[in-house]
Amino acid sequence: AAENGQAVAQYNLGVFYNFGQGGLQKSEEKAVKWFLEAAEKGHMQAQFNLGVFYSLGLGGLQQSDEKAVKWYHEASEKGHADAQYNLGAFYETGRGGLQQSDEKAVQWFHEASKKGQADAQYNLGVFYNFGQGGLQKSEEKAVKWFLEAAEKGHMQAQFNLGVF
Repeated sequence: AAENGQAVAQYNLGVFYNFGQGGLQKSEEKAVKWFLEAAEKGHMQAQFNLGVFYSLGLGGLQQSDEKAVKWYHEASEKGHADAQYNLGAFYETGRGGLQQSDEKAVQWFHEASKKGQADAQYNLGVFYNFGQGGLQKSEEKAVKWFLEAAEKGHMQAQFNLGVF
């Protein structure tokens, strides 16, 4: 199925190679090949995985924040919460050729937070706490987002709740 161009099968084969499952020898390079095939067909998780691989320089890929941004953006547009968080973090710091923008970081953190992404919820709490990223300073909203993240085990959010 993967050889016939089915994106889900290509993604699954990439996962098998990435973790050495299904009797296949672990190979990040072969995982990248199959993730790329699936990502180019619009497979959201494969797009996110390529973002991670480029961000960290895994699977024989040369580390490239610019290419990571490309794939995070593709997956983010399809609603992938972790990709949305990562894209927000790249905007927050101006990584990957992006113009630094707290406002765009907040937009992506908000999208990821709605899907329950704890790191994004924590970051929204920070932005509300300090009134950054175009948000009006609000301890009430900061606590709301810290609580959301803390309930998912986010330790820094738990600590921040302890000092409010």
